[in-house]
Amino acid sequence: MLQNRNQHIVKKLSKKILHANKMRNIFAILAIALTTLLITATITTGVTFYKTNKSYSVISTYGVNADGYINIDDKILDKLKVNKNIDKIGIEQIVSSDIIKNQKLLGESVFLEVGYDKEVFDMMSILPIEGTYPKEANEAFVPTWVLDVLGIEKKVGQDITLDVVINDEVKSIDFKLCGYYESLVSRGSGRTRIFTSNKFIEKYKKDITNQKNTKTAYVTFKNINEQSSYEEVKTEIKEVAAQVGATKYKAHPKYDSENLNIPGDGIEQIVGFGLGILLMIFTGYLIIYNIFYISVNKDIRFYGLLKTIGTTSKQLKKIILKQALTLSIIGIPIGLALGYLVAKIIVPLALKPTIFANIVVISAEPYIFVLSVLFSIFTVFISCNKPGKSAGKVSPIEAVRYVSSDAKTSKKKSKKGVNGAKIYKIAWGNILKNKKKVILSTLSISLSALIVIFTINATFGMDPKAHADTQLSSDISINNNISHFAGEEKYQPIEYELVEKVKELDAVKEAKPLYRAITPFKDGNIYGFGVDILLEGKLKEEIENIQGEKRYMGYSTYSTGSEDSVNSELPYINAEVNAINTDNLEGEVSRLDIADGKIDEEEFKKGNYIIYYNRSGENSLLKSGDNLPLTFIIRDENGNEKNVTREYKIMAIVSDPSNGEMGSDLGMLNIEENDFREIFTNYEDSISSIQVNLNEGVDLNLADKAIEELINDSGNYTLGYTSKNFYIEGIKEMKTIVMTIGMIISSILGLIGILNIVNTVFSSMISRKVELAMLESIGMTKKQLKKMILFEGVYYILLSALLIIPLGLVVSLIAPMVLPIYGGFNLNLYLITVGISLLTITILMLIVPIVGYNFVSKESIVERIKVVE
Repeated sequence: MLQNRNQHIVKKLSKKILHANKMRNIFAILAIALTTLLITATITTGVTFYKTNKSYSVISTYGVNADGYINIDDKILDKLKVNKNIDKIGIEQIVSSDIIKNQKLLGESVFLEVGYDKEVFDMMSILPIEGTYPKEANEAFVPTWVLDVLGIEKKVGQDITLDVVINDEVKSIDFKLCGYYESLVSRGSGRTRIFTSNKFIEKYKKDITNQKNTKTAYVTFKNINEQSSYEEVKTEIKEVAAQVGATKYKAHPKYDSENLNIPGDGIEQIVGFGLGILLMIFTGYLIIYNIFYISVNKDIRFYGLLKTIGTTSKQLKKIILKQALTLSIIGIPIGLALGYLVAKIIVPLALKPTIFANIVVISAEPYIFVLSVLFSIFTVFISCNKPGKSAGKVSPIEAVRYVSSDAKTSKKKSKKGVNGAKIYKIAWGNILKNKKKVILSTLSISLSALIVIFTINATFGMDPKAHADTQLSSDISINNNISHFAGEEKYQPIEYELVEKVKELDAVKEAKPLYRAITPFKDGNIYGFGVDILLEGKLKEEIENIQGEKRYMGYSTYSTGSEDSVNSELPYINAEVNAINTDNLEGEVSRLDIADGKIDEEEFKKGNYIIYYNRSGENSLLKSGDNLPLTFIIRDENGNEKNVTREYKIMAIVSDPSNGEMGSDLGMLNIEENDFREIFTNYEDSISSIQVNLNEGVDLNLADKAIEELINDSGNYTLGYTSKNFYIEGIKEMKTIVMTIGMIISSILGLIGILNIVNTVFSSMISRKVELAMLESIGMTKKQLKKMILFEGVYYILLSALLIIPLGLVVSLIAPMVLPIYGGFNLNLYLITVGISLLTITILMLIVPIVGYNFVSKESIVERIKVVE
């Protein structure tokens, strides 16, 4: 067969058709640009949210976001500054050798420090809400929650007195508030910093700069990035430390992926992000497909005539695809630019007034644009594939006879009547004549609404109270924080008298002491709650089995400490052992899943039973009904040991249903209260916390203040408290941010949805130009035509509602689950979003078709009926 070179003709025909369909081109470019905008904005915003969330998690957990820490002196610092491997250095100097000793800050880890440069504040994401960083010896830069606790007004220039430990002596020093900031490290969860100027050191404590381990350089390296492994970072910091002569250093734990748990870093969020991209592609597919489907139908005669002169189906498909790709050259760059601007300008603008302003990480990596272009071209290609096939399949004779699928004669028998045809029936007949177009248009309109419903329900689904409920089993927990002091404070037990005083508060419904074993270590000192248990038998097998778990499992192991066997462990563990009052048993386990066995209160009351709390709930070798002998190593203050052995039967194994996020009062091993008393003779000194529940409707802030006063009056430095109010207030800021971003994204998606509806309706009106002119030519008035078009709009509204109402319920149930903090299904939010969506569609479907008809009916009937090939 002879081959002809017709690529030039195919290209020329594509250009001619493009020039002849200017209105179609505008709609197509708009659709392609909107699709690219959706995809680019989704990828960029998704990556931005992920990186920002990761940065927030790192700072809120560790206090600083760097590659590593190096303890330095002035000589080491000079060498660091000229080291070729160092990118950035942030210097922090401890001013006080102990926590701030103000009575109202007892039990809080608040330290006075000096930040030498802005770099260190950036690494900690610390920005002044008002005021400036400290410059003088008497200036203090304070977190907002510390000001609240001290009862100081948030106003620059306020007097603030801090009890600072200088040379082992507590001195009350007066400061001026030079500024205040919102700490990403929430109260009660880690080290909190009050900053002053380095002039304070010159005035009060010049020698501290020469003391070891008081000055830290937080560093980032030029050749380390997010993809670097923990081993690479450790090697790098070790080499740099050797070069500058530092002996104490550490790689940042954020690179230790095996033991790092970032909220929102799980498979659920990855799947959610992937589904978001697919949803955007499908939305774009419907919009672009609809435009080209209508365009091919309108020009079907032309394509038929081309076939009569020998054009093949493959060439017709190429002609349509070339048009689409030509339009993509214009539409895709526009969409890329707009999508990136949304993420680059609008998102940071929304976050500017918040504590996240300094940690927003906008991604502009090339892969984002490459992915966006690829996804957009893929969407265009699949959108034009079917219309191209439709043009290629039509026979030349059918195409020449073809007017419009909307104008085809119905197979139904005509009915005679004396009152004429009913307009609402004609409108319904038009809907039924081209089911495919109606299905596509309805899907396109409904999907736009569903995307907006999904986005609003996802971003508004955060519930601070629900989050607080998962973190604490009670409203307030008064805790003995002896473990925070690493031996610097002597253990002071919680007196039962404090429990009685808490119960007397008007706001309190109940106050329950939680007893947990606490015994001295070998040196006779008490460093924290827990008791040493010999590793033998089934317990040893279980510990070896769960040793690789990333999360804390309720016990710790000991190293021998010898250089030649640094990884070998002593033959016992230090484990949590709790006493459980049978009356509280049901409440204690109600927040957890029973992985094996069942809870029997009467049997548990008899003693010799144990409830094993396996936090992961997986891979446990222990089973309900197993006998578990335990040997407790009880020591006195002189380090003298006594072994107490008891044989227990495992009643049940419980686990955390929230993958480590659920707060629980249970320890690893939980025994009956009387058993506990027999083993641990210091029972009265073993109160680890007081769980406080408040009366309904009580103001949490007032209750917190009342508890604070009791703790301060107790004089026990090791006491602190955690309140649901801390979590609620801490997450409110996050909720505001997510809601702001959600509103922005929803507004953009809503605008895109509106443009989609306008696009779909206008394209439909243009394709029906001949049909509407013919109806007018046989006697239908413009008023009747407009009425018919309005009825068609009403039918589209009803069909869309049939999809949006049930599917909107489904997406409203699923949407909030993509966030790490899920507040559950919100019925009111579902009703509001569905109502607004249907109202918007109603307004558009009653206005846009009429505008479209007015646009296509400007010419005379004769000119409209003419078909120009």
